[in-house]
Amino acid sequence: MHILVTGAFGWTAQAILQALYVAGHTITAFDLPDAPQHDGVARYATEIITGSVADGPVVMAAMSDVDAVVHLAVAIGSDAYQSAVIPFATNVHGTYNVFAAALQNGVQKVILMSEAAVHVTHPGTEPVKATDSLCT
Repeated sequence: MHILVTGAFGWTAQAILQALYVAGHTITAFDLPDAPQHDGVARYATEIITGSVADGPVVMAAMSDVDAVVHLAVAIGSDAYQSAVIPFATNVHGTYNVFAAALQNGVQKVILMSEAAVHVTHPGTEPVKATDSLCT
């Protein structure tokens, strides 16, 4: 199976890339051009595409010949969350682009995962617990 991994240069992707490779899948890694790569990307991916998930045509092209997607791309870094612009472009619009491209390209399997940046607590905030009511 040919699998596209977005956010492939990130920490969470390391184990996923290795597991997909060991299972015999063909992997296309996708991440920002200026994101630092860990060693596993070049070792496990047969193709590396750089771009932003916020760029719909780039995502569409990256997904043109894949069977499944593991979507890990998320805005990271303390500067990314100083305003809503970067998180919205990456986390919301980028995820929309991944699902829209999957639909357009007939990709039947999309796995949406989260990164540490989404659940790490920030100064002055409390984490949401599974027992907390979000509807009050």
